[in-house]
Amino acid sequence: MGKYKIAFFDIDSTLFDWESKTFIPSAIEAIKQFQANGGLAYICTARCYANAKEFGIFDLGIKWDGHITCSGGIAYVKHKCVHKETIPVSKAYKLVDLLIKNGINMEMLMVKSRAFIMKPTQETIEYHAHFNDAFAPVRKYKGQEVAGGLIYVGKEYDEMLANAFPDLSLHRFLKYGLEINADPLRSKGKGVKKVLDYLGLEKKDAIAFGDSLNDVTMRDSCEIMVIVGNGDEIAFQFADYISKPISQDGIALTLKEFDMI
Repeated sequence: MGKYKIAFFDIDSTLFDWESKTFIPSAIEAIKQFQANGGLAYICTARCYANAKEFGIFDLGIKWDGHITCSGGIAYVKHKCVHKETIPVSKAYKLVDLLIKNGINMEMLMVKSRAFIMKPTQETIEYHAHFNDAFAPVRKYKGQEVAGGLIYVGKEYDEMLANAFPDLSLHRFLKYGLEINADPLRSKGKGVKKVLDYLGLEKKDAIAFGDSLNDVTMRDSCEIMVIVGNGDEIAFQFADYISKPISQDGIALTLKEFDMI
């Protein structure tokens, strides 16, 4: 198994190749081998649980040891939730009401489910075309725990939303993609740390794989941050190791390089 007892994997452009629109077979088999050797394998994604499940991450034949979703906001070890950040219900009601009044759609990201607050708008359609994701069902908000949200709106509304919710975290990542979270300090690295603490593991025991700036916070909690060769160039400067592109078996080769398989 080598020195690393636990590995954390991003999904998009790390396990899933957007050029071929497939999960990389060599990576999947290598993760299974790592687990067979006694290693622990975790998902660590910006996607919420429901979205990751619909995307197929749990249909790969891998028995994941746990998952971190919503960019570190929710963390599970097996079936036990060990970390959860949610927007206060009163603020969630206020947010939903404000968005609906302005004709703005949002996908509410709950602990295990997701839902639109209104029928898909043009902005919603354009966003989902980018990721080829299925639409969430439309549901009225009734006080559920909300880990965060994806607001489908242009940047002209950023100031209004920031002023209305100064204690929530807003992060724009696409033309019509605005992420809102409960904790301004939310990060994948924080979610990883919660898992390690629960398991009694240390930073020296952990390795992480990702492709973008959203992944590099895992470096705070893992000894090695691997940025795959097809990743964002700006993320390379934060990498401890840059693998070959995933389409060239980068994940499998890296696990072998570190004596994990």
